[in-house]
Amino acid sequence: MRVRKRAVGLLLGAGVLFLIGTNVQAGWLFVLAALLLGALASGIVLAARSLAGLEVEVHAPAETRQGDETPVDLVVHNRGRAARWGVVASDEHLGGATAWVGTVRPGERVTVTTMRGAPRRGEAHTGGAQLRSAAPFGVAERRRHRPVDAATLVLPRTEPLGPLAFIETTTSRETATRTEPRRGQGREYLSVREYRAGDPMRHVHWGLTARHGELMVREFEQERTPRLAIWVDTESDDVDRLDRCCTVAASIVDSATATGAGVRVAAADPDGPALVSRTHHLEYHRWLARLVPTGIRATTALGWLAEGPLQGVGTLVVCLPVWEGRPLDGLRDAVEDLVTVVPRVVLVPVTDPEDRTVWTPLRTIGAQVLPWAAGEDLATALGTGERSPAGVG
Repeated sequence: MRVRKRAVGLLLGAGVLFLIGTNVQAGWLFVLAALLLGALASGIVLAARSLAGLEVEVHAPAETRQGDETPVDLVVHNRGRAARWGVVASDEHLGGATAWVGTVRPGERVTVTTMRGAPRRGEAHTGGAQLRSAAPFGVAERRRHRPVDAATLVLPRTEPLGPLAFIETTTSRETATRTEPRRGQGREYLSVREYRAGDPMRHVHWGLTARHGELMVREFEQERTPRLAIWVDTESDDVDRLDRCCTVAASIVDSATATGAGVRVAAADPDGPALVSRTHHLEYHRWLARLVPTGIRATTALGWLAEGPLQGVGTLVVCLPVWEGRPLDGLRDAVEDLVTVVPRVVLVPVTDPEDRTVWTPLRTIGAQVLPWAAGEDLATALGTGERSPAGVG
């Protein structure tokens, strides 16, 4: 229990009244001094019991998104036999909040809804909340910590991007150079052959049919879904930088899945590359929400990536934080190796506003560089880069 400044004021006031009453022999001043001392004593005694019987709960949604306004309920339950006044509840879940609860009568449950904006992506767990009260006279404040169990998965913040040219215009190197064209229902003309049972009549080539005297049909190349891989650098232990990289990845996932592109998202894990693919876009967001810094060097992780997870990928997006003083020589060599494996490599360096040139050495390695500085619009950063020739940021 903490004595407040008001208690000191009451004590000094009582002392002054007693001193004046002694000098002037005024009995009513002694009465006032006694009243002040009584208020002080009773306020301290009653404050010691001001939170007895109170319990608190924190009710939060299972999922939210970083920065979004999220309702969180603080519920105070009075299991005691007396009313409790001037109750204030606070907790640190999703950025924390303090709420005035007021009076809680015996057996009553008082719910106060607070709006919060989660400042961090990831798994948010809160195990305790605080109740406090200075009732009835505000001379002393009683504080009690109560256990709670609140858990929320905070998904990374996203920004609307719209269609991205490096997703729409790129097909897989595997289909382009490692395998023969396959027959299918695409739009690319492949060849002409004799009619077979089950062939659509709309594919009949009537000119050749008349020339050969038998039905001839057009064959078309199988339509291939563009394949996109996104790699997130987890080397730095700066959570702000990792949050921004995850924002880039989640935003590109939304844009790619909206156009029907196949997506893989990868990051470094102590046992090798961690990978998620062929799932709903929210599952990608949940996977990104759980990413934590690993300290694994980006050069090592990109080397793992080139050994297998990129098979059949047409575009690789590398999301990495770049800051002044970060060595880029080894990173540049690793990306150069990736350029020989993947038809298109797009680097998205996440930089601080003042660090606008540290990513310049990455522009000479044959990859497209689209830097995103803090405070800039992500869609503008990616769209502006697409208006430049490949390999020029």
